[in-house]
Amino acid sequence: MATVLFDVGNDPLPSGEWSVYRNGVEAGTFASKAAAIAWAAQEAARLQDRALTTSIHIEGVDGVWRVFDASMKAPLT
Repeated sequence: MATVLFDVGNDPLPSGEWSVYRNGVEAGTFASKAAAIAWAAQEAARLQDRALTTSIHIEGVDGVWRVFDASMKAPLT
């Protein structure tokens, strides 16, 4: 089964927009970090409906990357 990873960093681009990377490739830019996260969650849910495994990695202000599923819940460890 293929895995799709979405990454949303803590720092915006020089333009002030936020990037979302899908498997290491920029997939889109958004006006806010919240909009970037919302899009990543929507895309992850859409792909899960196609039986793909997805995860969303979000960098916090503390520099720590955290992993979420499409429902924006941290998976059980």
